[in-house]
Amino acid sequence: MSYHLLNIETSEYYFCDDQVWLSAIDIAKENYWDSEGTTFDIMYEADEQCFNSNNEMSYFYAMTIAKDKSSQWDGNYTEKRNQVLSYQDTYYLAMSLEGTGIEAELIEFIKKGSFRICSE
Repeated sequence: MSYHLLNIETSEYYFCDDQVWLSAIDIAKENYWDSEGTTFDIMYEADEQCFNSNNEMSYFYAMTIAKDKSSQWDGNYTEKRNQVLSYQDTYYLAMSLEGTGIEAELIEFIKKGSFRICSE
């Protein structure tokens, strides 16, 4: 299994093994990263559910379900639910990972700014 990370502005993808991402989060926390928590993207979730549908009622239903999911969202970094890390959060996450042995490519991706942890 792997994490699929998508930069919000550049649409650049980064793929890493589950263990690499989970280790990076643990190491960052050990290095005093004060995480903001991720944001559940209601619009993206609804759009994903209605990708091939032009039915307005389907979209309204998907929005209702997404809003409910959003109200229960705990801001985690480990589920693969299209959640978004803010620019500020990625800045401090990258700083806390510098010099820790985490893949340099992952750190460089994080430095590029806000990104989505894609669902599978």
